[in-house]
Amino acid sequence: MKFNVEIELDWVEPDGSIDEEVRKEIINGISRKINTKSQEEIVKQVEKKISDEVESIISNQVNKVVKDFLNKGVKITDSYGDVKKEIVIKDLLKEKFDKFMVQKVDSKGQESTYHVVGTRFEWIVDDRIKRYCDKKTEKMVADVEDRIKEIFTDELEVKIKDKIVKQIGLEDLISKSKQITKD
Repeated sequence: MKFNVEIELDWVEPDGSIDEEVRKEIINGISRKINTKSQEEIVKQVEKKISDEVESIISNQVNKVVKDFLNKGVKITDSYGDVKKEIVIKDLLKEKFDKFMVQKVDSKGQESTYHVVGTRFEWIVDDRIKRYCDKKTEKMVADVEDRIKEIFTDELEVKIKDKIVKQIGLEDLISKSKQITKD
Protein backbone atom coordinates (compact mmCIF):
# COMPACT_ATOMS: atom_id res chain seq x y z
CA MET A 1 0.00 0.00 0.00
CA LYS A 2 1.28 3.41 -0.93
CA PHE A 3 0.32 6.91 0.27
CA ASN A 4 1.06 10.14 -1.47
CA VAL A 5 0.94 13.22 0.66
CA GLU A 6 0.94 16.72 -0.78
CA ILE A 7 1.38 19.84 1.28
CA GLU A 8 0.89 23.32 -0.11
CA LEU A 9 3.31 25.72 1.42
CA ASP A 10 2.04 28.93 -0.06
CA TRP A 11 2.16 30.58 3.36
CA VAL A 12 5.93 30.16 3.55
CA GLU A 13 7.74 33.28 2.42
CA PRO A 14 10.09 32.82 -0.57
CA ASP A 15 13.21 33.56 1.43
CA GLY A 16 12.03 31.65 4.61
CA SER A 17 12.16 28.03 5.59
CA ILE A 18 9.55 25.62 6.87
CA ASP A 19 11.36 25.30 10.19
CA GLU A 20 11.30 29.06 10.67
CA GLU A 21 7.56 29.28 9.85
CA VAL A 22 6.69 26.38 12.19
CA ARG A 23 8.73 27.99 14.95
CA LYS A 24 6.92 31.32 14.43
CA GLU A 25 3.51 29.57 14.55
CA ILE A 26 4.40 27.72 17.74
CA ILE A 27 5.62 30.94 19.38
CA ASN A 28 2.50 32.80 18.22
CA GLY A 29 0.25 29.99 19.53
CA ILE A 30 1.96 29.98 22.92
CA SER A 31 1.77 33.78 23.08
CA ARG A 32 -1.96 33.71 22.31
CA LYS A 33 -2.51 31.03 24.97
CA ILE A 34 -0.55 32.98 27.60
CA ASN A 35 -2.40 36.20 26.70
CA THR A 36 -5.75 34.47 26.94
CA LYS A 37 -4.97 32.90 30.33
CA SER A 38 -3.52 36.17 31.65
CA GLN A 39 -6.57 38.10 30.49
CA GLU A 40 -8.89 35.53 32.09
CA GLU A 41 -6.97 35.70 35.37
CA ILE A 42 -6.98 39.51 35.34
CA VAL A 43 -10.73 39.55 34.58
CA LYS A 44 -11.40 37.16 37.48
CA GLN A 45 -9.35 39.26 39.89
CA VAL A 46 -11.02 42.48 38.75
CA GLU A 47 -14.49 40.91 38.99
CA LYS A 48 -13.74 39.69 42.52
CA LYS A 49 -12.45 43.09 43.62
CA ILE A 50 -15.45 44.84 42.08
CA SER A 51 -17.82 42.32 43.67
CA ASP A 52 -16.22 42.74 47.10
CA GLU A 53 -16.28 46.52 46.80
CA VAL A 54 -19.91 46.60 45.62
CA GLU A 55 -20.91 44.23 48.42
CA SER A 56 -19.16 46.43 50.96
CA ILE A 57 -20.81 49.58 49.61
CA ILE A 58 -24.26 47.97 49.56
CA SER A 59 -23.79 46.59 53.08
CA ASN A 60 -22.72 50.00 54.37
CA GLN A 61 -25.65 51.72 52.66
CA VAL A 62 -28.17 49.19 53.99
CA ASN A 63 -26.73 49.52 57.50
CA LYS A 64 -26.94 53.32 57.22
CA VAL A 65 -30.55 53.22 55.99
CA VAL A 66 -31.61 50.79 58.73
CA LYS A 67 -29.78 52.80 61.40
CA ASP A 68 -31.37 56.03 60.17
CA PHE A 69 -34.79 54.38 60.11
CA LEU A 70 -34.43 52.92 63.61
CA ASN A 71 -33.29 56.26 65.03
CA LYS A 72 -36.12 58.16 63.37
CA GLY A 73 -38.76 59.51 65.71
CA VAL A 74 -42.47 58.78 65.32
CA LYS A 75 -45.59 60.15 66.90
CA ILE A 76 -48.14 57.73 68.28
CA THR A 77 -51.63 59.11 68.15
CA ASP A 78 -54.98 58.02 69.51
CA SER A 79 -58.04 57.42 67.34
CA TYR A 80 -58.77 61.19 67.35
CA GLY A 81 -55.34 62.10 66.03
CA ASP A 82 -54.04 63.54 69.26
CA VAL A 83 -50.37 62.77 69.91
CA LYS A 84 -50.10 60.30 72.81
CA LYS A 85 -46.34 59.98 72.75
CA GLU A 86 -43.27 60.61 70.65
CA ILE A 87 -40.78 57.78 70.47
CA VAL A 88 -37.83 56.54 68.42
CA ILE A 89 -38.66 53.50 66.24
CA LYS A 90 -35.89 51.44 67.88
CA ASP A 91 -37.42 52.02 71.32
CA LEU A 92 -40.91 51.36 69.96
CA LEU A 93 -39.76 47.99 68.59
CA LYS A 94 -38.17 47.10 71.93
CA GLU A 95 -41.34 48.07 73.76
CA LYS A 96 -43.56 46.04 71.41
CA PHE A 97 -41.24 43.03 71.63
CA ASP A 98 -41.20 43.18 75.42
CA LYS A 99 -45.02 43.32 75.50
CA PHE A 100 -45.20 40.42 73.04
CA MET A 101 -42.90 38.24 75.15
CA VAL A 102 -44.81 38.84 78.40
CA GLN A 103 -48.29 38.27 76.94
CA LYS A 104 -50.28 35.55 78.66
CA VAL A 105 -50.65 32.49 76.42
CA ASP A 106 -52.46 29.15 76.41
CA SER A 107 -50.93 25.69 75.98
CA LYS A 108 -50.58 26.26 72.22
CA GLY A 109 -48.70 29.56 72.58
CA GLN A 110 -51.69 31.64 71.46
CA GLU A 111 -52.56 34.85 73.28
CA SER A 112 -55.28 34.08 75.78
CA THR A 113 -56.88 35.25 79.01
CA TYR A 114 -58.56 31.86 79.51
CA HIS A 115 -56.55 28.72 80.40
CA VAL A 116 -53.33 30.70 80.72
CA VAL A 117 -50.18 28.59 81.18
CA GLY A 118 -47.74 31.48 81.47
CA THR A 119 -46.05 34.16 79.43
CA ARG A 120 -45.01 33.68 75.80
CA PHE A 121 -41.36 33.64 76.87
CA GLU A 122 -42.01 30.85 79.39
CA TRP A 123 -44.01 28.93 76.79
CA ILE A 124 -41.18 29.21 74.22
CA VAL A 125 -38.59 27.98 76.73
CA ASP A 126 -40.84 25.14 77.94
CA ASP A 127 -41.65 24.13 74.36
CA ARG A 128 -37.95 23.98 73.39
CA ILE A 129 -37.15 21.94 76.49
CA LYS A 130 -40.03 19.57 75.76
CA ARG A 131 -38.93 19.09 72.13
CA TYR A 132 -35.34 18.43 73.20
CA CYS A 133 -36.41 15.92 75.85
CA ASP A 134 -38.81 14.18 73.46
CA LYS A 135 -36.05 13.79 70.86
CA LYS A 136 -33.57 12.41 73.42
CA THR A 137 -36.20 10.09 74.92
CA GLU A 138 -37.13 8.69 71.51
CA LYS A 139 -33.48 7.93 70.80
CA MET A 140 -32.98 6.24 74.17
CA VAL A 141 -36.15 4.16 73.77
CA ALA A 142 -35.05 3.07 70.29
CA ASP A 143 -31.61 2.09 71.64
CA VAL A 144 -33.17 0.08 74.49
CA GLU A 145 -35.59 -1.66 72.10
CA ASP A 146 -32.71 -2.60 69.78
CA ARG A 147 -30.70 -4.00 72.70
CA ILE A 148 -33.70 -5.98 74.00
CA LYS A 149 -34.28 -7.47 70.54
CA GLU A 150 -30.61 -8.39 70.29
CA ILE A 151 -30.53 -10.08 73.71
CA PHE A 152 -33.86 -11.82 73.10
CA THR A 153 -32.71 -13.12 69.71
CA ASP A 154 -29.42 -14.41 71.10
CA GLU A 155 -31.11 -16.10 74.06
CA LEU A 156 -33.81 -17.62 71.87
CA GLU A 157 -31.21 -18.96 69.47
CA VAL A 158 -29.30 -20.71 72.27
CA LYS A 159 -32.47 -22.27 73.73
CA ILE A 160 -33.65 -23.50 70.32
CA LYS A 161 -30.26 -25.09 69.62
CA ASP A 162 -30.29 -26.85 73.03
CA LYS A 163 -33.81 -28.13 72.48
CA ILE A 164 -33.00 -29.44 68.99
CA VAL A 165 -29.88 -31.19 70.29
CA LYS A 166 -31.94 -32.91 73.01
CA GLN A 167 -34.74 -33.87 70.63
CA ILE A 168 -32.54 -35.55 68.04
CA GLY A 169 -30.47 -37.25 70.74
CA LEU A 170 -27.23 -35.73 69.59
CA GLU A 171 -25.76 -35.84 73.12
CA ASP A 172 -26.36 -39.60 73.31
CA LEU A 173 -24.75 -40.08 69.90
CA ILE A 174 -21.72 -38.03 70.94
CA SER A 175 -21.27 -39.96 74.18
CA LYS A 176 -21.67 -43.31 72.35
CA SER A 177 -19.13 -42.26 69.71
CA LYS A 178 -16.68 -41.31 72.48
CA GLN A 179 -17.12 -44.73 74.06
CA ILE A 180 -16.57 -46.48 70.75
CA THR A 181 -13.38 -44.50 70.07
CA LYS A 182 -12.08 -45.36 73.58
CA ASP A 183 -12.72 -49.11 73.05
